[in-house]
Amino acid sequence: MDETRKVCIHDIDLDGTSFIAPVEGSHGVWYYGMDPSSGDLYEAEEIMKDGRIPKGDRLFLIRYPEGTVSAVHERKDGVCHEVPVYDHGKICVLCVDFLSHSIHISEIDPETITERETAVIPLDSVRDCYNLKLLRTPLCLCRSGKEDLFEMIWPEHVSFRVSPHESLSLRIGERVYFTEWFEDPDYREETVIRDIHTGEILERLHGDIRLMPDGSYWHVH
Repeated sequence: MDETRKVCIHDIDLDGTSFIAPVEGSHGVWYYGMDPSSGDLYEAEEIMKDGRIPKGDRLFLIRYPEGTVSAVHERKDGVCHEVPVYDHGKICVLCVDFLSHSIHISEIDPETITERETAVIPLDSVRDCYNLKLLRTPLCLCRSGKEDLFEMIWPEHVSFRVSPHESLSLRIGERVYFTEWFEDPDYREETVIRDIHTGEILERLHGDIRLMPDGSYWHVH
């Protein structure tokens, strides 16, 4: 028997959007589809600064294994999304409306696909949209990687310096995890664990911390 006949291929119609990825924290149940026509938020912001209106993107949610699709946000000029995350039973969405100069955070009930806006933040609250993202858990809006600075913008404001080689990885409670790379002379990585309120280094680990689909964390070293 032809082995290819045993393969089940589901037809997931996203109206031309061919990229999907897991929603972080949803234990592999939810995927999102997005067509960032203007690039990421920082690139869309640069288009706006250039005097043009960035083309908005669409956001879809897909449930596994059923393959059911929900069109959450239709395209709207000047409105661009960042990757959603799953936190405390809700799918949390970040988008920037460049025309109204505002940042919007909302939560979606995964059972009813009803949406509730949880925060509207003036866009001028951030220096720019470079690496602007939602971090879990608990949920916060942050940016990092520019000028060797980590910033939490919402629900409180915190900022502290990190090393030039640290990149933001994840948050677990009051600890925020960064991956720091070295070439001394061989390439290696360490995980730097900082207090999210003060930036104090609490611990260093060889290797990396990874969030797994079942919600557990693996220390890979």
